Amino acid sequence: MRRIGKLLAAFFVLMMIAVPFMSSGEVEPNDSMDFPQVLDNNETVSGELNLNWSQGEDDRDIFKIDIEKGDLSFIRVKKTDTGSGTIDIDIYDEDRELYGGNYYYGYYDSDSTLSIAGQTYTRSFIAEKDTFYFIVISGRGEYEITHEGFDVNDPNDDDVLGDSIELGDEEPYEGKVFRISSDEFEYEDSDMFHIVVDSRDDLRIKCEREGWSTGTLTVKLFKGGSSEGDLVDEATMDSGDDHIVLEDTNDDYVAHSYYILIEGEGNYTITADSNYNPFSNTEVTILLIMMLSMLCLPIAMMLIPVVIIVIVIIVIVRSQKKNKPEKKKPYRRKVK
Repeated sequence: MRRIGKLLAAFFVLMMIAVPFMSSGEVEPNDSMDFPQVLDNNETVSGELNLNWSQGEDDRDIFKIDIEKGDLSFIRVKKTDTGSGTIDIDIYDEDRELYGGNYYYGYYDSDSTLSIAGQTYTRSFIAEKDTFYFIVISGRGEYEITHEGFDVNDPNDDDVLGDSIELGDEEPYEGKVFRISSDEFEYEDSDMFHIVVDSRDDLRIKCEREGWSTGTLTVKLFKGGSSEGDLVDEATMDSGDDHIVLEDTNDDYVAHSYYILIEGEGNYTITADSNYNPFSNTEVTILLIMMLSMLCLPIAMMLIPVVIIVIVIIVIVRSQKKNKPEKKKPYRRKVK
């Protein structure tokens, strides 16, 4: 028993010694560049930073991303708590030096301090060689970090006719296209979709802007499976637009194959309606109502004088009846 008591006493002493060196609220294997947490492509990690009272310093988490030559990668850090603490983000290269890096308009946020819930920091990397970067997040608060990477040297599987994405009827699809311009790389992404429309059905394509993107999106609608000569509709969504609509009417009553090409820069949601009836379209309905109103207007203009004349006649007749003197009954003397 005495030996067990000594062991317990030694354990408590060790705990008291170790507590000042532990981060309050979490034990972290990733607070050093020697042991960073590797952040894979398309991975999102939630974290929490707490004040290290013993050392008088803010807590920090360190992540590492590996990028191959020619890849484009995004790092997004979002503050998720409503507390008063601030979160700072610093990027270091493989030499552990603070990274300036390449960036292009629309994907680089120079404000690396997050102080409001929902505020997001975004950084893009264009790798000119196989390399890696450290993302150091420090301060106090809760956050989410996301790594999103693209191989820009090889064409995407979804931007050629043979490997297009099958678009379901009335099934929204979320996607993204981007452009890259630097000294080493010039690349423009595109997405291709395919849908088959049955006979007697018309097609309506709606493309909506999503999220933070403000770039220009161009949508082209091809009929018959060819990207040359069969362009049936095209529309461009500028930074001030929130959606665009493309339509094609089936006049020959046979099934048709359509391809939808999206080019430009930004996040989008595309929806196809292959049972589209143009007469159910709100805009067309309003137009039909206006046309009927214009047709009825001449008739109404012709009827107005007639109605006025009838009203005048009725008023005159009533006034004459009202002014006509009443006949006096003859006086008859009563006989007692």
